[in-house]
Amino acid sequence: MYILENMTWKETEDALKVCKTAIIPVGSTEQHGPHLPLGTDFFTAQYFADGMADADYPAIVTPTLPLGYATYHGDFGATLCLRESTLEAVLTDICDMLLFHGIDHILFFNTHGGNAQAMNNICYKLRLKGVTAATYMWFETVGHLKDEWKLIGHGDAAETAFVLAYRPGICDPEKAVRPVNRDLSDTLKLGDMNQVFFKDVMQVHFQMRVKDVTDNGAMLEPSLYPGADHGQWMEGVDPQMAVDMRKAILDLLVEVLPEFEKVTFEPSDAPF
Repeated sequence: MYILENMTWKETEDALKVCKTAIIPVGSTEQHGPHLPLGTDFFTAQYFADGMADADYPAIVTPTLPLGYATYHGDFGATLCLRESTLEAVLTDICDMLLFHGIDHILFFNTHGGNAQAMNNICYKLRLKGVTAATYMWFETVGHLKDEWKLIGHGDAAETAFVLAYRPGICDPEKAVRPVNRDLSDTLKLGDMNQVFFKDVMQVHFQMRVKDVTDNGAMLEPSLYPGADHGQWMEGVDPQMAVDMRKAILDLLVEVLPEFEKVTFEPSDAPF
């Protein structure tokens, strides 16, 4: 793949002749519990983007956006974020420039779930223009590839592995605190951030801040992979896990991109 920030303008002209798709990595700068840096999601996005340099497929990879929508994390330390409307505006401008340069397929490579709504909004607006766009989030995939890769929460062993692989020495897994989520009542049980269950079957969707769920910023997210061992936290954390997960995800990415590029839409006259 072609890493845009490493290329001259003449090199990008040549790349655009053979590339239909642009991949836009987007992270976040937010708290990740007691032991991980605020850059965890940003580092993860950049770690994947760096690996794309060796991926054998003609696609453009844009610079990683380090900030996302994460205001609900803001009660913990110096979390930085964009308003959702600002994130949408920034990503829209990036997409518009890519379309201007001849790209006709956009894939957001998202490493923070809070960014997804802004990306979905953009993808729909691009659809109205007849442009194919989609959002991909690595953490929705890895747990289906190996049981030990099932993510169990915010700031867990998998996210720790990415920091250990990308920026060794700036986090200490020994400082991790096993999280205990607060339920909203005796019968309203947290399934994931904003997803609450009544009697295990009725889902009620809230809009909460992370401090409503946890005192230290780390939290379990049992709905993502219900079969995961949610009693585990840092056991077995190793940077090699991130190396292997990155390879598996990028191998899949190279496989899916030709199919992604077969998807085309006619522009719509719908007003919105």
